[in-house]
Amino acid sequence: MDISPASLDVLGGNVTLYFDFPSNFSGFSSSRTLSVLVYDDNTSKTRHIENVVLDRREISVILPCEIFDHPVVYSFKYRVSDSRFEAFISQTLTLKWGEIRLETPTNHTALTRFGSLWIRHNRKCLPKYRDEVNLYYIKGHEKIFVTRKYIRKLSNGRQRKPEGSWIRMGFRCEVFDTQGIYHFEYQTGFKNLTLAKSESIHVYWGQQTLSTPTSTIFPCTNAFMISYAQPRCRNVRTHDAIVMGDIYSEKTIAQKPVENDHNVAFFPCALFKDYVKEYCFYYVTKSSVTKKTLKVSSLCLPSHPPGK
Repeated sequence: MDISPASLDVLGGNVTLYFDFPSNFSGFSSSRTLSVLVYDDNTSKTRHIENVVLDRREISVILPCEIFDHPVVYSFKYRVSDSRFEAFISQTLTLKWGEIRLETPTNHTALTRFGSLWIRHNRKCLPKYRDEVNLYYIKGHEKIFVTRKYIRKLSNGRQRKPEGSWIRMGFRCEVFDTQGIYHFEYQTGFKNLTLAKSESIHVYWGQQTLSTPTSTIFPCTNAFMISYAQPRCRNVRTHDAIVMGDIYSEKTIAQKPVENDHNVAFFPCALFKDYVKEYCFYYVTKSSVTKKTLKVSSLCLPSHPPGK
């Protein structure tokens, strides 16, 4: 009896057992079966049974790839129906985790379209327990979970990349809504083991800039105008705002929401006091990761021209 292949990575393909019954065996019949029982480290529990018709001397039993989904020593027992033929096969099969590699951009602008995550592997089938890719935000020594995607296929169409199969994953623009460091982790559905980590992804604030047509607050007629540039991501407007305050105080004087299809906020002139030397405006957003309101950009202006 032979096993092919002699070595294998997890989910690396089917395993075939070749049986060659002796010439003096006369029990071949279309009504009899040869059963192969698969065990992992725990030989008291059968992991899988494969049955074939025992109708010839040379028989191949193909064990499906999905059985071999974690790295242990697999052993095999064969059994012939309507007889006492039953025994463990002397050969075993030891599996190891195969290589998983994650490739991703290492720099990204917050709230813009993310490139892609590419997953490289040598697997031939999907596991029974669904594997997943998790994205984490790194805050000091703390790892904050951001989002998750499950592995649902083995590859993306025609493979242009060399060596192995590649899975391409995209992520919505609002996933990276906070400046900082992120990374991806590939985790198995079996015991939630981490098989691979991506390089760190450095995310930076983008185009949320503020501007005004004047260099001072006064003279002010009716309302003071602040122009702002919004991020390209269209799904994150709920908590974005333009905040106005005194440069010497943390207290908010007024706040205007950032609205889709608008790029200007107006602050009534009555809000500004002649005796305050300088006012600041801030573009603020709320992080879905840290749950904190963050100042993304600022613009400070004196109340009066120099000398007044």
